[in-house]
Amino acid sequence: MRQFLASILTSFALFCTAITPEAIPPDYLITKITVTCPDCSPAPLQFTDQQAMNQILQYLRTVPLYGQADTDSMDSFLPLYTVQLTHATGRITEYNQLGAEYLSKNDSPWYHIDPEDGRFLIAFFPNSLYND
Repeated sequence: MRQFLASILTSFALFCTAITPEAIPPDYLITKITVTCPDCSPAPLQFTDQQAMNQILQYLRTVPLYGQADTDSMDSFLPLYTVQLTHATGRITEYNQLGAEYLSKNDSPWYHIDPEDGRFLIAFFPNSLYND
């Protein structure tokens, strides 16, 4: 039994050490993130620094979704924040956030998010009226 566990742990350790940026398939490797909010700033924000990109990716991967939103009742006056992830292959994945309350990915439905969580993207635009 000990030998079996030791071989599993050894295999797992070898697997973990083998994951380097070069080993990540190009379609999963993000090379640039662009964040825009036309109502907040005329210029898009672009990130290529790995630390900054990891923070944005962490937000997008972990923000809790609280059920599908009824698009008829969504406030159309909320600013739209768009996050574009550029993959190493050139493919673009797009997230849209409406105010601090709604989030969608590509062409998926809109979902409710906690406004406290949604303020993460808003913080990138300190001059936004919505940031008060």
